[in-house]
Parts: sequence; structure tokens; C-alpha cells
Amino acid sequence: NPRYSNSRTAFWIDARHTAEISRPGNGFEVYQAVGDFVSSLLLNGDIVPEPGGPRHPRSALGLDKSKRFLLLVVVDGRRAGHSDGVTLHELATLMKEQGCQQAINLDGGGSSIMLARDEGSRSLTTINRPSDGMHRPIPTMIGVRPKNVSNELTKE
Repeated sequence: NPRYSNSRTAFWIDARHTAEISRPGNGFEVYQAVGDFVSSLLLNGDIVPEPGGPRHPRSALGLDKSKRFLLLVVVDGRRAGHSDGVTLHELATLMKEQGCQQAINLDGGGSSIMLARDEGSRSLTTINRPSDGMHRPIPTMIGVRPKNVSNELTKE
């Protein structure tokens, strides 16, 4: 969509393990990255998408101004009596209200699933209600863990 072409960004981690939401340019050493889906939501605190548009389940990722806090959001949708979803503008507004300075929209729809593991547990729990009513086989994910946690939970 040409309307969004100037706002395409990525969430990426640089060689110093600093999180960024921007367009990595020449000379940046990108350690890991994931691109936006359709558009950026917030650039330098400004909402990018125009009001209106369809409501869908959505997934988003945002950073506060200090880049110290990473916000991961999943909004359910397409579930009568539970949630209709949000527009891209509504999602951007939500991210801004939560203190994000930069935010991107990730793949949504039935791909919008959030899992969490209770401390000390080996199993993951789905904490939202996916629109498909079940998990989709998705080849990628964003995983977050505290920096000082050992890999004991991931060992079989």
C-alpha cells in the first residue's frame, strides 16, 4: 500500500542488545529483527494510521521513549460477544496511551496469540482468545525473558 510505504519500520535488536523500532540504515549492526505488517503505528510519538478502517484482531509491539520498556499487545477480535477487534488507528491510540513512543503493527487475525509461562512452570498458557478458536501453526514468534534467567526451563 503506497500510503504506508514511507512509514515501514522494524523492531530490531542491535549488537549491544538494545531494542529499536525504526528503519535500520547502513552501518547498523542488526542482531535480530521483525518487520511491521502494513504500517507503523507510532513514529516519535505521532500516530501514523488515519482514523477508520476495519476492526480485526491485532498484535502490536511498542517501546517507551527511554527504550527501557517493551510493550507487547494482543487485541482479540471476530468473536461475537467478546471482542470486535480494533482499527489500526485505535491500536495506535492504545499504544500511545500506554506510554509508547514507537510502535508497530504485527501480523494479526488468527495469528494474534499471546502465551505466558508462570514462574517456575514448564508449560505455556494462552492468555487471550484467538479468533480461530485455536492456535494457528505460525513459524515465527517473539519471545521475551528476563536477562538474568538461566535456560533451565528450556532444557528437556
